[in-house]
Amino acid sequence: MRMMIKKSRIWTSFRIGVRIAVNGMPSLSSWQTAMMRMVVEPLLSTLLYILFSGVLTWEDLAVQHGQASGQQLMEATYAAVFGACAVSTSMAVSEALAWDRFEGTLVYVIFAPKSSLMIWLGRVGALVGITTVSSIVTFFVTVLLVDARSLLSLQYGELLLTLIVSILASCGFAVCVAAVSLLTRDMYTIPNILAAFLPIIGGMIAPMSVFPRVLRSVFGVLPLPHVTDAARAVVLNNANAWVGSLGLTLISGVAWCLLGYVLWRVSLAVQRQRGTLSSLGF
Repeated sequence: MRMMIKKSRIWTSFRIGVRIAVNGMPSLSSWQTAMMRMVVEPLLSTLLYILFSGVLTWEDLAVQHGQASGQQLMEATYAAVFGACAVSTSMAVSEALAWDRFEGTLVYVIFAPKSSLMIWLGRVGALVGITTVSSIVTFFVTVLLVDARSLLSLQYGELLLTLIVSILASCGFAVCVAAVSLLTRDMYTIPNILAAFLPIIGGMIAPMSVFPRVLRSVFGVLPLPHVTDAARAVVLNNANAWVGSLGLTLISGVAWCLLGYVLWRVSLAVQRQRGTLSSLGF
């Protein structure tokens, strides 16, 4: 009987976490906003990055990829799709976590009883689920527009694993972004800066090989460059490069998550001491 009650409480805490995540995301405030932020925005961004890569024009797009080289086109498409989904995931999750202080959720989660772990798992599960659905829709619509025939020969296993790893790593990076946002007066400052620069330095428009070695090493601390490298490796059927890039993606995501956790605890401790837990930064 006690075991059943305990399981019921755990499941209730998990559901509370899911509800907190869904109700607390500004991107899901209405179905129109959700469609725009989770489907339309990533899709248009992806198509824009493909056009910027120079392997596709609007005329090619209108006639199903026209004269563009098949391999080049799919490399650019995969890199743009997975990169855009990773950026969208990072921004959505960091925004949801940083928004907590305005909703009163942050205080509730911090001072919650022992079930707070399940609440956090529920929140993370909901965020990962939402961004995964968004990414899958973006991928299939983009490929359908760019080269519908390639849908018959996709390597679905590799693509799904790449998507899952990239989303998990992006969530880890988002924790750090959200933690830093807690220290600022405007929670959108850091995400807006990152949203502008990540596509350029993350290999979404051009491969990372175009950058000098020093810059590649610097940018390589982020998960995004490894996500786009893994996406390109799938097209090239380079298993070693794909596995290596996925490993670096996961390591980078975990490292950023741990750093974000430390920053989160420090910022919460300081703001709790100052009594500014729900105010605008320090």
